[in-house]
Amino acid sequence: MWTMYRNTWEEYITETIEKVKKKWLKSDKVKLKQLQIEFEKSEKECEEARQKYMRLVNKNLKISNQIDKLNKKYTYKQTKKVLNPHYSKEYTI
Repeated sequence: MWTMYRNTWEEYITETIEKVKKKWLKSDKVKLKQLQIEFEKSEKECEEARQKYMRLVNKNLKISNQIDKLNKKYTYKQTKKVLNPHYSKEYTI
């Protein structure tokens, strides 16, 4: 829906309203409670798995940082002036 523009050209607009029935079947109520309990259990499992994953990611980062430090300890960069093979005096000012 466009929220920036106001609808000024229609006399009536339609709105959708969601209503919940008051009377539920007993079996549906029981099923709903069971599903909610299962959902909470699966959320807990998901959170535990997420925490375990984050621990493994942190461990992996620490190891890669140690590898990088060792590589930096025994490597270095050297800069040198070299002739440019594509240089031509015709195009210089």
